[in-house]
Amino acid sequence: MIDNNEMERVLGLIENLPDNDLSIKYLKEFSEKHKNFSKILFDKNPEISHDEWKQKCTQAKLEIDDFLSRLESMTC
Repeated sequence: MIDNNEMERVLGLIENLPDNDLSIKYLKEFSEKHKNFSKILFDKNPEISHDEWKQKCTQAKLEIDDFLSRLESMTC
């Protein structure tokens, strides 16, 4: 999960994007990816194995990392 300091940093990067419409787009995208990751992380579905759960968590985290890389490249 993303801690409060990291969340503040991400929101600051989004807020400082030069285009307001782009900021809104990125905020929505970040919110959706973070929601998806949190949902998977706390999923207590007994029908999937631990390995499957871990793989889903890893994939969701990679999607967040990819998003953050794109966001950071826009603010440099």
